[in-house]
Amino acid sequence: MTSSTDRWQAVLAHDRGSDGRFFYGVKTTGVYCRPSCPSRRPKAAENVEFFEDHVEAELAGFRACQRCKPREVSAQIAMVERVSALLRERAEERVTLEELAATCGVSAFHLQRTFKRFTGVSPREYQDAQRTALFKSALRKGESVTEAVYAAGFGSSSRA
Repeated sequence: MTSSTDRWQAVLAHDRGSDGRFFYGVKTTGVYCRPSCPSRRPKAAENVEFFEDHVEAELAGFRACQRCKPREVSAQIAMVERVSALLRERAEERVTLEELAATCGVSAFHLQRTFKRFTGVSPREYQDAQRTALFKSALRKGESVTEAVYAAGFGSSSRA
């Protein structure tokens, strides 16, 4: 989403999928927001300036919106990226939601909800997809099905 027209359309549509990809500042109010912010939309595209991150918006003299709290989105994205990396590193072992939450310093419920909102899947579904990818990769390398199942971290062939 690089063109200003695409970004403006995302702002008008309150597009949650664009959150974290860019921020927009309203020149008339001096406030910057996430694309999905529930606040009223600016009247004209000329009153809007787009930014890659919240730091850039603040350096331009804008302050964070009190409704959508755009700085928190960046923290949530960082948390999701940290959990995703951990699940990729430890794909062959079962990592519990509680372990992941403790690593991030949040509750299991908050982690589950935030992870699913940004990725579309739960942490367990994400980890299962990583295991399946390991399994398929092992099969492509010529390993037997049994070896590939156990190498990918599945407890038995019925779990694959």
